[in-house]
Amino acid sequence: MRIRNKLTYQFTIIVATILLIFSFAIYYFSSIFREQEFDKRLIDKGLTTARLLMKVDEVDLKLLRIIDRNNLTALQNEKITIYDSLYNKIYSSDDDPEMPISKDFFKTIESNGKGLFNYEKNEAVGLFEKEKNNKAYVIVSAFDKFGFNKLRNLRIILLIG
Repeated sequence: MRIRNKLTYQFTIIVATILLIFSFAIYYFSSIFREQEFDKRLIDKGLTTARLLMKVDEVDLKLLRIIDRNNLTALQNEKITIYDSLYNKIYSSDDDPEMPISKDFFKTIESNGKGLFNYEKNEAVGLFEKEKNNKAYVIVSAFDKFGFNKLRNLRIILLIG
């Protein structure tokens, strides 16, 4: 094999390896960013709902449910559930069956302020909110259809590139 051909093959392999590593890094960090961004959206949704319920006297459970159902920024399969300090459900944004939440998880989110988990296809976050003498545990879950579509499009672009 001639030296020129050998150098051409080595250069091609080196450049292809660099491009593959670069593409994997872009996809990996985009995936992490998607997850962090979605978790923040879930946290914001949960805190807004909990604060409306706990701080605004004019808002009752029926009105809060109407607000949640007619929210323009609703997420796919979104479910917000609020529990009192004795772990009794005091609010749910829908009538679907509850997610199984253990008392250990409630204690974890009380000590850490939040906790993350996956339930079926949904991503979920548990929050602890305290207002004066009221304590509430907020569980918010949803499916990030938009974020996963963006990742799928990025994967296609990187593969074509």
